[in-house]
Amino acid sequence: LYKNAIMQYDKQIVLQIGVRNFTDKAISTIEDIYCFTTIGEQDYIYPLGVRQTIDANTIANLVVPLNIGATPLTDLEKERKLFCTIVYTRDGQAVYSNWQSLMIRVQS
Repeated sequence: LYKNAIMQYDKQIVLQIGVRNFTDKAISTIEDIYCFTTIGEQDYIYPLGVRQTIDANTIANLVVPLNIGATPLTDLEKERKLFCTIVYTRDGQAVYSNWQSLMIRVQS
């Protein structure tokens, strides 16, 4: 149940994500990147829609939009912490990376 109608926000946030692919069992394909946060007592998840092949022993910089849709992520002028994790394929199995946090500062 919602007290107020859900609003659509026009703002766009662009993330630059660096992926260092230097391990014995390197990433072969990114299945997607998910970012998530909690606002109030509500959890929000944002799939970034990234599907990309990454060569072993390389560094890839991904520039992707964060489509915030109908969430209050940019509603108030303040800092919010966003957490992101990469889902990738290794040896035919889906693996979730450790999450990394970033701060988003909303200003008018």
